[in-house]
Amino acid sequence: MSVFKKAIVGSAYLTLSNYVVYFFAIAVQLLLARWLLPADFGFFAVVMASVEFVYVLLSLDLGMACLQSNRDNRFHTALGATHLYFFVLLLLAYPLYQGIAHWRDSQTAYYFLILLFARYLSNLSTIYAAYLEKDLLMGKLAIARAACRVASLVLGLSMAQQGFGVASLLIIEIANAILITLCSLYLSPLRYQSAQWYLTDLRPLLNFAFAQYIFRVTAVMLYKAPVMIVEVLTGNKHLVGLLDRALYVASLPNAVTSAFHSKVAFILFKNVQQNSVVFEQYLELILWVFVRFLMPLMLALTLFPREIIGLILGPQWLEAAPMLASLGVYAGCMVLYNILNQVCMSLNVLRFVSQIQFVATIGCLIVGCSIYFLKLDWYFLTVGVSIFFIVMLSYLWFCLHQKKIKLHFFRIWASPFLSCLGFLCAHHYVQWAWYAQLILFVCLVSIASLLLDQHVWRQLLYKWAEYN
Repeated sequence: MSVFKKAIVGSAYLTLSNYVVYFFAIAVQLLLARWLLPADFGFFAVVMASVEFVYVLLSLDLGMACLQSNRDNRFHTALGATHLYFFVLLLLAYPLYQGIAHWRDSQTAYYFLILLFARYLSNLSTIYAAYLEKDLLMGKLAIARAACRVASLVLGLSMAQQGFGVASLLIIEIANAILITLCSLYLSPLRYQSAQWYLTDLRPLLNFAFAQYIFRVTAVMLYKAPVMIVEVLTGNKHLVGLLDRALYVASLPNAVTSAFHSKVAFILFKNVQQNSVVFEQYLELILWVFVRFLMPLMLALTLFPREIIGLILGPQWLEAAPMLASLGVYAGCMVLYNILNQVCMSLNVLRFVSQIQFVATIGCLIVGCSIYFLKLDWYFLTVGVSIFFIVMLSYLWFCLHQKKIKLHFFRIWASPFLSCLGFLCAHHYVQWAWYAQLILFVCLVSIASLLLDQHVWRQLLYKWAEYN
């Protein structure tokens, strides 16, 4: 089976399992939003942000680094290094607990240490999973991960219904980490052998992992910056909870499509990077499809935030609607940005991504401090986040152009952009229900695509014939 066919099959398994999980998770989040308070979500969001920030400083995620080579020795070396990182965490556990308990309270410290252990298990599972993913063998693993996630969500939901409060959110994370680690260990033929730990294999792993480490540090800083800025400057758990839920709803398109850009895209582009023509064709085709999928979602979040957040989370969250409206562009740009992340990773030029993420984080900090000292509405912070993601996406596009990756901007954006203009004109005159207007926009996108994108349709038909 060719790499392209394996990528299609792997994407199909991952996408189907992720759809089941994410739609189920949406239903669970809807119920949790009715049983828990905004302060509960705010507290847990702050703890999760702290865990991500601290753990990313203490460990290297070697799972993706293992995919750079098919040698089994590197997988054993990566497992040994991950166990060593866990030993370091054990040494630092008590000082971290004392520091957090002194800064906040003992409950925050307990939650922090438990979630830190869950992150270690998640990193361990990625190495076992990478042994299967290197050959794009993801079917059973995708199904097992979906089952583990659903089981952890059911467990957390039942605890929330019994009145356990924020502890139910903790149970969801730790149960998911334990179950996925056990399933990855069972399904993967990889078994750790300390005798196959070689220092010569550790160096290339660490070189790639360190570049990914810088990328992850800046990514965590970027994605957690809005929540942490509001928490540190205001201490208002209610406001933090509203912002966290608005970011959650805006990130759903990214969550739904993460099966591709977080797993399959890197391996696909890594296997075809030697052929620049095929590389450009695959990337342009992928962006072409995703732009037409994302444009209606971006418009929906921007024009109908009250209806969407009320439908997903419930009427008590309508106060977050202005934040969600300003995050519409962020929702679409995040997906495209993460696809280009994987392209840069396959080309081993992650420094471009890390640089712009660091600059965007500083920008968020400046905007947040300006809002606080000028006593402006925190709505402007989410506006700034959307603007920064537009700049980040444009920067990566420019960097790929500098690496001689030629993408046709007009082919990718022309028909959805024209459809968007047509819909915005019709929006002022058509007094239909919001879902009917979205159907109208999807029809406009389809018609414009059929008229303007005939060359892409021919390419898709060619790929379909090749697959069959």
